[in-house]
Amino acid sequence: MDVSIKNLNDCASELTCTMSAEDLAPHFTKAYREALPLIEIKGYRKGKVPFPIVKRFFGDEIEYKAVDAITNEVFKDELKERNINPIGAPVMTDLQFKPGTPLTFTIKYEVKPVVEPKEFRGTKVDAEVIEYNEAAYEKELMHRRRYFAAYEEAQSVEGDDYIVTADTEEMDEQGNIIPSHSRKDVRFPLYEASLEKEIVAVLKSTPLGQTGEAVLQHTHGDHTHTVRLKVTVKKIEKPNLPELDDAFALKASYDRFTTLAEYTADLRSGLGKYYSERNEKAVESELLKNVVAAYDFTVPDSLTESVLDAYIEDVKSQQPGKELPRGFDAKQYRATYREGAVWEAKWMLVREALLAKENLQVADEDLEKLADEVAPKSGIDKERLIKYYKESDTVSEKILSDKLMKLIKESAVITTNVVADAQA
Repeated sequence: MDVSIKNLNDCASELTCTMSAEDLAPHFTKAYREALPLIEIKGYRKGKVPFPIVKRFFGDEIEYKAVDAITNEVFKDELKERNINPIGAPVMTDLQFKPGTPLTFTIKYEVKPVVEPKEFRGTKVDAEVIEYNEAAYEKELMHRRRYFAAYEEAQSVEGDDYIVTADTEEMDEQGNIIPSHSRKDVRFPLYEASLEKEIVAVLKSTPLGQTGEAVLQHTHGDHTHTVRLKVTVKKIEKPNLPELDDAFALKASYDRFTTLAEYTADLRSGLGKYYSERNEKAVESELLKNVVAAYDFTVPDSLTESVLDAYIEDVKSQQPGKELPRGFDAKQYRATYREGAVWEAKWMLVREALLAKENLQVADEDLEKLADEVAPKSGIDKERLIKYYKESDTVSEKILSDKLMKLIKESAVITTNVVADAQA
């Protein structure tokens, strides 16, 4: 048997194997032995057909079927003998066989690339952090007032606080309606920052019951195209915002606070914590980008595909019935998010190397500390939590990631650039 391995890059290789008739003989003998009890021919009892007759009438079929099992077995044995641990699903790229001739096959497979851990201490990073200011507080307070507002129907739009319900119909270049791109009874809060200004302008200027037209420019990567929408205004709602008083505080806090002072103090505290955590995540994100940028190796496609699979499963989990939305284009989704998936897969490999280098492990005291934090909030017994944590790979991985991030941050040179919140 002739076996050769060709390295395609630092994580992908091809194994090519040629098996002679002598090499194949024991495999085919096994295949015939397994097939004989199942074969029926008129004049013979089932399983009692003489071997020469079986070979004459069914030999080619049996041998062709056996080839799949043979290639899998030989491939696994050859890699095991060489102490090669493949990841993902191997792919047969070539197969040549006819009964009575040698079998030649080629299988492409991937392995984890060898990642030599680099020194991360002293990593420099410039990160933008968002300033928490009075504008952010006022915006959130207004959001909550709008949530608890009473709305009454109006004949026209007289302010940015209004909500307009409309039907939208997209048109092609000839002005024909595209039914699949049409939507009915869409509610447009005019104060939403995500609304395109062209849409807002049409909704404000189009009388109730009338139809206006919006022309939008949408950019996807390096491609820009025009979108033409017919917008039919069906309903206009005017807000009656609640007064900022103790009654509002009681209602908006679901009876947690009885005074406006208590409510606004809690709101400011919560926003401060939100911005602090958001900024910490921004710094950590920039740090990891710089740490990973120091490595140059090929990321296995199988790992990237696994990350993309996880992304799609996350989309499913957020949908009613845990099914992908109708019309979901999985191919386009994978193409759009592939770059991010490659980076995440690369970080997984770098992380694994750094954890080994730093000899970071999950200790019993780590689990006890976590249980001490969670038990009072969850009402679950501390010992039950510890038992669960010991059996949970997810918890262990989270603890290890936190330990590694702490090491990276403690030794990093961090410069922050404070910017105003563009959404405030």
